[in-house]
Amino acid sequence: MRKEIQSDIFKKMKPTHLSQSDFVNKLQDLLCLSQASVYKKIRGEVPINIDELLCLRKEFKFSLDELMGILENHILIEFGTTISNEFSVENFIIPISSDLSTLSRIPNAQLYYTSQELPFFYYLKFEKLGLFKLYSLLLNNKGSFKEGIFDFEKEILNTKQELKDQLDTIYSNYCGLRRTEIWNINILTNTLNQIKYYFEAGFIKSRTFALELLDEFVEMMNYIEKDLDQQSKSEGDRFQLYFNEMLHTNNTILIINPIQSVIYSTFNNPQYFKITDPKMVDFTLHWIQNVIQKSNQLTNSSEKGRKSLFRKLNLIIDETKNQVINF
Repeated sequence: MRKEIQSDIFKKMKPTHLSQSDFVNKLQDLLCLSQASVYKKIRGEVPINIDELLCLRKEFKFSLDELMGILENHILIEFGTTISNEFSVENFIIPISSDLSTLSRIPNAQLYYTSQELPFFYYLKFEKLGLFKLYSLLLNNKGSFKEGIFDFEKEILNTKQELKDQLDTIYSNYCGLRRTEIWNINILTNTLNQIKYYFEAGFIKSRTFALELLDEFVEMMNYIEKDLDQQSKSEGDRFQLYFNEMLHTNNTILIINPIQSVIYSTFNNPQYFKITDPKMVDFTLHWIQNVIQKSNQLTNSSEKGRKSLFRKLNLIIDETKNQVINF
């Protein structure tokens, strides 16, 4: 390998949050080399072998093709959860909790959230509704829809306090972030349809319990609206909300931060991809900024537009309530 190519590979490999000296120390530990030997590798004076390259790829999670200038349109994608057909609550919650906990400690991080659905994190503040949303993801991935084998009310009542505490922490960490969300008029449709379907199919056995979930739905939307009103009065920028009537996308979260920006994109929901490729981050940020330019801002302005949207969303909830009552 030419010296210039090897030196360039190390430059691209180095994480932005590591200083050069910390990077060298990390390489010493990984490759079991002296500091002088590591610098010779970095300068390209001593060739790097395939075993060393594979070791570094595993640690720093980079694409060999990209580093060597091969297949420039290819990017490295990390699967956010365990690659398995067996979905579990733990496999879903633990990496999300870990990533949010880390992100909450990074100053000046900015989160962008575009989706066809209300962000999952809002449901977690409301115990029954949050657990329903979580268990519906579990049920969707079990592949079995026989009537009566799953009882939402029973599962929710028997949920361990440890899991509830985890969900509370996830919600708090999410709401503590500087964030921009882009909504559309259909953001409640999927979850409302889930409540109605599971009630009619016998997974929610009690009409009373189904209505309790819908009551929490109303409570959640009122809470979000009140938070938006307070945000607008204070003219802060912690939370920016936009409404776009034409947005059609999967759940996409972009996090811009000084350490390492990252994209989360759902695949076979609730599984998701993680992408840290700088070109893809720039591409996604440009796309989101373009969507924002074509959207109506609902924070710090447009009280009429904000109240009109929430009135429409509450009417959609009321319609589902009536369907449950009359079933």
